[in-house]
Amino acid sequence: ITSVTQYMLSKGGNANPGLELELRSGGFGAYLRTSGGYRVTPAGASATDGNWHLGVVTVDRGGNMVQYLDGVAKKTSDISSYSAETIANTLSMYISTDRGGGSGFDGEVSGSAGGRAPRQRQAA
Repeated sequence: ITSVTQYMLSKGGNANPGLELELRSGGFGAYLRTSGGYRVTPAGASATDGNWHLGVVTVDRGGNMVQYLDGVAKKTSDISSYSAETIANTLSMYISTDRGGGSGFDGEVSGSAGGRAPRQRQAA
């Protein structure tokens, strides 16, 4: 992995409100951008060992944004003070690139999910 930012998923970003999941210098994380600017930056959790990893980000607009790598919380950010700022946009969601045609993810995105309701843990 190079120092180039590799986008896994992008909905907004750049000058637009939204969320981006990425690898930057080999570190997994997410950017949250509201109408007021960038509010949360990547966790930087290392994912450069050549193995598969599960990256997850949860966003509770009235509480915390938590970035996980392989089920372990790597960064928790209080975003409650930004709850009045919008992250809504009408832009398309991009997988393995960003809206501006940025560097694609040099790996495999095998699934993604999003929604407004909290997900429940399912028994294996």
